[in-house]
Amino acid sequence: PFPYTTLFRSVTENLDEAGSESLSASIKLIMESFLNDVKPIIKSRDIERLRKIKLKNVSKLNMEIRRMLEAGFKEGAISAKDELSTKIFALPDSSAELFDEAMTARAFYISGSVTDTMKRDAFQIMITRLDKGFSVPETIFALREYFESNYIDFKAGRLETIVRTNNTKAYNFGRRKIFEDPAIEGFVQAYQFSAILDDRTTEVCNKFDERIYKANDPYIDKITPPLHYNCRSLLI
Repeated sequence: PFPYTTLFRSVTENLDEAGSESLSASIKLIMESFLNDVKPIIKSRDIERLRKIKLKNVSKLNMEIRRMLEAGFKEGAISAKDELSTKIFALPDSSAELFDEAMTARAFYISGSVTDTMKRDAFQIMITRLDKGFSVPETIFALREYFESNYIDFKAGRLETIVRTNNTKAYNFGRRKIFEDPAIEGFVQAYQFSAILDDRTTEVCNKFDERIYKANDPYIDKITPPLHYNCRSLLI
């Protein structure tokens, strides 16, 4: 498994960097419009208006998440094609033919989950600051610090987790889409779970490492990485 996991690590590191950059820029747009909208509401101390405020530019975030997933999916599909030892199956020129509805729905789910969390956390920050008598500039500063430390800085914890976990998912699903294509039905007989083994390997991935499952085993769906946040494992 070593050559596969080495390539996987290299590819996903590049995907993670690109994904973090694009998502960070999209979330910055959300933050700036949000801060602009809430400033007069904080000043008026209108709690109900704060509770009902909506985030803007969310469609841009969803689009960037979809692009990130599609890039990971395409790289996974290409890696699977390269591993096949025959010319039975040729990868279509456009990965859009393979990028199925499940991954599109995943993009909507991620953007919805991220923005719901942002809104909930931001509301709590505002309420806490108002209760303690903080000024409008102090509250805006706290909100900006929240967005930047969690989602905008390239190494922000939540942003990094979102990007890495979902790139792993897209990459593995791209591989499966090729291996399970009806045109080569029966050619791939089994999958092997392959974890990147280092000081960050989790107990669950270490447990499944090198285990082999028949390709038609329904359990494959349950053990297709990611198995946890920041998972870096691969099906080969």
